[in-house]
This record gives sequence, C-alpha cells and structure tokens, in this order.
Amino acid sequence: MSTGSLQGTKMRRFRIEDLVHPDMHMIANQFVCAVCLNIVEDPVQTRCSHIYCKGCLGPCELCPTCREPINVQQVKPLAECNKPMMRLMQDIKVHCPYNVPSAAGIQANPLLDIARPLKKARTGHEADAEETVAVEGKTSEEECKPCSWTGSYGDLLVKHLQECPFHWVSCPRGCGEEHRRCDAMAHESSCSKFFETCKYCGEGVRPEDMAEHKRQAAELHVQILEEKLAAKASKDEAAVALTNGFEKLDRSVEKVAKTQHVTSLLKQRNEDLKQNITEATGEIKQEMWDCMRTGVVWVIKDWSTMLRRFRKGAHMTSKQFNLKGFDGLEMHFYPNGDNYGTAPTPLGHCCLHLHNAGEDELMKFDVTVGTFQGKMVKPPGQDHAYVEPRTPDGQMSDDRLIITVALSEYYESV
Repeated sequence: MSTGSLQGTKMRRFRIEDLVHPDMHMIANQFVCAVCLNIVEDPVQTRCSHIYCKGCLGPCELCPTCREPINVQQVKPLAECNKPMMRLMQDIKVHCPYNVPSAAGIQANPLLDIARPLKKARTGHEADAEETVAVEGKTSEEECKPCSWTGSYGDLLVKHLQECPFHWVSCPRGCGEEHRRCDAMAHESSCSKFFETCKYCGEGVRPEDMAEHKRQAAELHVQILEEKLAAKASKDEAAVALTNGFEKLDRSVEKVAKTQHVTSLLKQRNEDLKQNITEATGEIKQEMWDCMRTGVVWVIKDWSTMLRRFRKGAHMTSKQFNLKGFDGLEMHFYPNGDNYGTAPTPLGHCCLHLHNAGEDELMKFDVTVGTFQGKMVKPPGQDHAYVEPRTPDGQMSDDRLIITVALSEYYESV
C-alpha cells in the first residue's frame, strides 16, 4: 500500500514517537527511513535489503546505510518484493498523530509543554495535565478532546486520515495555504481565491462561477472594451490637435523670442505628451492580446543546477498567464517528479502541472518539455492537468530547459 495514495488529504510524514504504541517501537524502527528519519512513505527496498521512502532514495547513487551502489532497475516497491514486511508495517499498532493538543491545535504553545509537568507534579492528578481543543464553529460547551482513534498503521493511512477533523489539508481552491479539515469554513473567510475580481468589469465573482460570469457578461465586457477604445481614440484626436498647436506655437516662439530655452521647453512638453499617448495605447493593446494569446513559453535557466537542487516532490512555479481569456493559469514543474496523487511520478521522470480555477470546460493543450512533445487534457471542473515526460538527459549547450504550453482545443459545457 502506498502512503501517497490518499485522496483529498495532504499527506504528512510522521516519526515513531508521533503515533506508534510504545510496545511496537522495536518493530517500527525497521521502517524508519535513514534519509528523512520518518516512517517510510511509499516504501521501496534496495538490493542490499534496506528500506527507504521512494522520494528520498530517488536522488541517491549509494545506499545511505551501507554505501553499496544503487541500481535503479533493482529498486522495487516493498509491497511487490517483500510482502511479509509490508504486512508487518501495516499491522503496527498506532494512535492518531493528532491525539495531543499540540498536534491538533493550529499553533502549539511551547510554554505549555514546560508548564504541564510542573502543574502535574504540584496537583498530583493526571487529569490536570489534560487539555481540550475547540473545533472551529463550536461553543465552549461543545469543545471536544483531541482525536482518540487507535488502530493499525494501514487503517490510519487508508481510512482515518481521510476523516480526522484535525488532519491538515490543502485549500481546494488552490490558494496555497493549508488548514485543518475542521477549519474549512473559517478558511473561506480569508481565502485569497474565494472571490476573484473580473478584470473587465471589476465585479467580485467566486472562482467556480467565473466562467459562467464571462459567458453571461460577454456583451458587457465587449461594450466596456469598446468604450475604452473610443475614449482613447478621442484622447488621441485631442492630443494630435494639441500637438499641432504646440508645433505652431513652437515656430512662432522661435521667430519672436529666438531663445534656445523656450524652444527646448516646448519640445520637452511635446515629447512627454507623445509618451503618455503611447503608454495609454499600449494598455489597450495588452488587454486585447490577453484575449487572443493561445500559448506561452517558460525558459528555465541553469537547468543542470535546478535538476540537482530540487528533490522529488519539490517544484518551481511559473508566473501567472492568460490563454484565450482564461486567466490565472500557472505552471508547476517538478524536475524529479511529484509524490502525490493516485500514481506518483515514476523514477527517471519529471512532471508538469498546469493549474487554473477549475473552469467548466474540457481544455486540451499541446506541451513540449525540452525534446518531449505530448498532450495534456484538463477535464471540466478540475483545477489542474499534468504530464510526466522522461527527465531530459545530459546538459544542453546553453544549459536551459524550454517548456511550451499551447491551448489547442476547448469545449464549453451546455
């Protein structure tokens, strides 16, 4: 069983003392990754019979324990090559890692950890050392104790962490923040992506309703752009007339005053006016270009250095961009692959994610990553799509990796 197979939760790694029953520590020590010192996540076994997290072992060329060379072809998932050990790990007796206030709360108070044993020694009662944690939205009378679940390690990964109210999850709207599952409603009040401002009419709209808003207000948006263009055109005409007036005045002053100072001043004012006209026209052209653009290019410099620095699960993020009026698009590139989802990236592959606000359209993209060429499909309502090309080998002549994404097709839901 892969710990990366959890759906709808943000997987967190745990140490033995976080959740393993004291009687099972000796058994659990066999499943501690020597790289991250946590209980192994997505365990694999080497030819020398040592067990590691799949993501931790990926960048290694030698076994971190015995220094024997690692052959990638001989590294196997523990569930395939050593089923008894896999069952032994799944049967370890554990409790919920959020069964103490410092684990379940949003912020732990370090002074509380110091004061608790002193308070216990002073009163002589076990109950005085216990704390309760209030779940978001409950009154003081409805406060509940931290999670008291116990069971096997396999049940913890497969079932309990998908239900535990204290488990940390990522914001489903993609704002980048994490919150406890029980704090989801409270997070909406501060979520940066709960409402978005339409760049055409300025109306605040929920991200999931933005596509419908664009369709319903399409005529209004076109009217607003036309009014802006008409206003700019009117200003351009006035500016041209004013420029001609300045030119005539310039000639008159040259004849009458014959002074270099006045002539230079008028020329400077004329240049400033032309610059303002150019900048205003450029803004309108940029808005029109955002509605017509179909593809973008992302150039990653110092590619060989980035490939070494970013371990599996770490990613770099592109600037946000627009394609055919779909705004807020963003690329996440994992040089050594990711660890999440139902199928983590295979060894030797990179991974490219394309995120947006979950538009209700079927969107298809043509993608190139270095020499790789492929397609990416985002089903309606999902906030991202991804591809997993093989990581480019060697170092390019200019040490750059070029990624291109082009919107090839999209179909609106009816």
